[in-house]
Amino acid sequence: MAIKGILDLLRVKQWIKNLLLFAPLFFSGKFFDIFLIQQVCIGFFIFSITSSCVYILNDIKDIEKDKMHYRKKKRPLPSGILSLQTAWVIFGVLTSFLIVSFFFLPIYFVFLCVLYLTNNILYTLWLKNIAIIDVSMIAIGFVIRLFAGGLMVAVSPSNWLVLIIYLVALLLGFAKRREDVLIKENSGEVLRGSISNYSISFIDAVLSFLSGVISLLYILYTIEATTFAGKYKEYLYLTSFFLVIGILRYLQLVFTSEESDPTTLLYKDAILKIIVSLWLISITFLIYG
Repeated sequence: MAIKGILDLLRVKQWIKNLLLFAPLFFSGKFFDIFLIQQVCIGFFIFSITSSCVYILNDIKDIEKDKMHYRKKKRPLPSGILSLQTAWVIFGVLTSFLIVSFFFLPIYFVFLCVLYLTNNILYTLWLKNIAIIDVSMIAIGFVIRLFAGGLMVAVSPSNWLVLIIYLVALLLGFAKRREDVLIKENSGEVLRGSISNYSISFIDAVLSFLSGVISLLYILYTIEATTFAGKYKEYLYLTSFFLVIGILRYLQLVFTSEESDPTTLLYKDAILKIIVSLWLISITFLIYG
């Protein structure tokens, strides 16, 4: 139970978000270069430890609020599986490991890790209570991941990719806020300071707007195709079918179920997993075939 509690505290399942570090290398056409893959894997591990430190700090700060949340109360700290003292010890060990590791990593990658930590500390202590800014800070964290992955292999992500990732992160963030607004309307509980400034109608309008912009940007990105490698790149626009269907499926789940967390849905929803898999297979073939 203690080991499972520690893994839950570190949010190991959330490390899937850090796979974004591989995106610049993947779209560069050099994904099967063993040395470059090793470099990104190192970056992935370090960034995952960095994000775990953020999760621990956030759980320590919000322990009392989490005790009132129907789902978060099952986390290791509010449920009592792990003590606050244990959480601080784990945080200290991970932080010490990061400080030592930074001496062996590219300086700009270290800068982005520190920037990510700073961004999330500001979010945890203050900015999470300001509507719209709260979701924007989360989205910026995804963009930092993207640039961090590029720095590990000296590949700059395209402008298109940066914008798409930022907007997708906004979409996922607002979908999670929708769940908090529903909890407030159904039970009266305000779980975040920013929730009072959100409404279901506003969030639904934002989700519709972002879905359209993301779809348009991705279609233009794949039609332009000059930033891609591969002899079949002129057919990359066909992968837009999977992106649009994936967005629609995600929105369907957000609007019709009680779950809006993208990581949870990706693990649980078979249809969403199939769509993402087909997108990955198709775009891999078109770039590397």
